Amino acid sequence: MSQLTAWSSFFQSKAKIRGRSLLNANKVTRLEPEDGELVRAQVNGDGLVTVSVRREENKAVIECDSEQAEEGVFCENIWATLLHLVNEPEGPGATLDEIMKLKPQPPKARKREGDARSSRNGNEPMWAGRLTMLRPSSADVQDQASNVFPVQRQVCYAVLSRASQRHNGLVIEMRQRIATGTGWGKPKPLKMSTEVLNTLTDPRDREICALLLGGTWVTEHEASDTWSMSRSHAMY
Repeated sequence: MSQLTAWSSFFQSKAKIRGRSLLNANKVTRLEPEDGELVRAQVNGDGLVTVSVRREENKAVIECDSEQAEEGVFCENIWATLLHLVNEPEGPGATLDEIMKLKPQPPKARKREGDARSSRNGNEPMWAGRLTMLRPSSADVQDQASNVFPVQRQVCYAVLSRASQRHNGLVIEMRQRIATGTGWGKPKPLKMSTEVLNTLTDPRDREICALLLGGTWVTEHEASDTWSMSRSHAMY
């Protein structure tokens, strides 16, 4: 697994676990690369998904036709493909070492003819369809309740690239979206404190925000390694 260290931080733990399960179930098939691709594979999980990696200068451009790729998420299908490169280095395409030397770009959704996305009503914004994912079926309420965002508030975590360069480290801004009658409102900075932390209903948000509170708070132009209980901040 040390071979994947360079890319590991781009994947969430759940994606890694699911990717490992897909590999162990022999759901990954390496294919001959096409049109300048370095790697091409098919993953048969919830549906048949194609993953490809191509090189642009020193960057790795990843394409995947899973739903997660629409959101630029490094999904379990991509992780399963990388694991397959570890297990079977002699397969078609580039080696894992060649891939790991490149800087990964957020995945792009592959265009598929006749799929569900192409038949979406052109007048319906994508977020409207995503809202249906927030309501579990009656049969799965008990199992999925802990994975559904609270109806009143959704916590978001924005990586601020310019601030990160300015402070020579990763800068994350906590934001929140409030539910409205037609969906979610615009994200606004969420200034965190111990009092606000105790109002968060999702245990994952409480854990992440607690970790951020223990970090260094910053503003646009300054940083401090001290934390004052009398002040709350959104950027860390």
